[in-house]
Amino acid sequence: MHQCLKRYFVVALLPLGFCIAACNLTQQNSGINQNASTTWNPCEAMSGLALNIEGAASAPALIGSMDEPALGTLGAQGAQALADQLQPQGTFCDSEPPAAFAPILEKARGLADQGDQAGAHMLLESLLEMGTSSGGHLLDVHAQSASQARSSIAGYLAAAGIDQAIGGDGQAFIDQANATFNQMANSELESASFDEALRLAEEAQLLGQEDIAQRALQRAQDIAAEGLDAALADFDPCLSNPQDLRDEITKLLLAFQTASLLGVPDTYGPGDSRYDATWSRATEALKAVAGVTPDECKGLAFYFTRTVSGAVTMTGEGHSCNGPYGPWEGELHLAGTWTDFGNSGEGSGAFSFTIPEGSDEVETTIPTSGQINADEGCYMPYTDPLQLRFRLISGAEAEIGIISTNAGTASVVCSEGTLALPSIMTVWTEEPTFVVELEHAAECP
Repeated sequence: MHQCLKRYFVVALLPLGFCIAACNLTQQNSGINQNASTTWNPCEAMSGLALNIEGAASAPALIGSMDEPALGTLGAQGAQALADQLQPQGTFCDSEPPAAFAPILEKARGLADQGDQAGAHMLLESLLEMGTSSGGHLLDVHAQSASQARSSIAGYLAAAGIDQAIGGDGQAFIDQANATFNQMANSELESASFDEALRLAEEAQLLGQEDIAQRALQRAQDIAAEGLDAALADFDPCLSNPQDLRDEITKLLLAFQTASLLGVPDTYGPGDSRYDATWSRATEALKAVAGVTPDECKGLAFYFTRTVSGAVTMTGEGHSCNGPYGPWEGELHLAGTWTDFGNSGEGSGAFSFTIPEGSDEVETTIPTSGQINADEGCYMPYTDPLQLRFRLISGAEAEIGIISTNAGTASVVCSEGTLALPSIMTVWTEEPTFVVELEHAAECP
């Protein structure tokens, strides 16, 4: 158990800053045996995770100035800096023993100073009873939260240090620390966050529990892979604000760099699918930062569904293959009950428009036609030139207004013949105005 811990890092971490209370028991006037074999303290161990520093050095990264960013590679120094940022914080080495342990540990040290090794050992043994379930085996530890468990582990390791310093082997306390860690890790690992998985991996290595360390590292790698895939799927190179674009690129590249450090498959270099996808997406977005609209950002579309005039449902869509100013083409569909006539019907119409240079707004006509069911087997064909108003709010939103021009015509067709009706308003009286999102079309029609 006291063998050198297997290393998982390509490079070692800096030594952990915290040292448990039993690290340096060097009282000159005490009964502590300075020559005892008190060599094992996991919190003094050099340790590390299997971060792929060399591979991550070739990960895509932004270089150059803020005004003229370019795509380069992270480099060894950048990979190391990111690895340092990912090092686990808040392990049991950063925890204080439980409040209930503190007076016992302090008194045990005092007895050891006075040469009462038997009394000190008896006090330390009382700590073991505090970690057992009622009537249970010594290692049947109580279920605890992660923070409580880490505090208990710190306490047991402090006790192990004192016990070793007075001539014992500290093994009972080390076993109890391991049992507490096992229970915590098995409880936390399946749903652990990225940071928690790295923390558990670090702690498992400190305690020499390689199986848990590997499982925790795999959990962290899976989360990093999911994060990169989500960043690629959600990546938007079509943001209109240059700073937003730079932030979007930085977020994607950080997800890739993290995945590369964790050894996620297909991130090792050109030819790997995740590597190539990230490089390509970032390259296209950098074109937009420089003012060149990527081809995929030129296709836009909007969709809407509205209920008007009480019972008529209006659905529509429009698309542009050349950005928000068009030209746009689209269709409008109507279905429902026309309250003026009390009967159901439907209709449709196509439209097109281009926003004039120097403006954000345009009006056009939708020549809608359709049919309304009439009584006694008759039906009413109609036409109604609707007016469409389209106003850009931003590169991502537009306001639409649609209203009847009151210039529609209709006729009643029955088996006996056809009766023309005077000009009528066939749809609605008030203009329905609403906002639509301008979505990026995956393929321009």
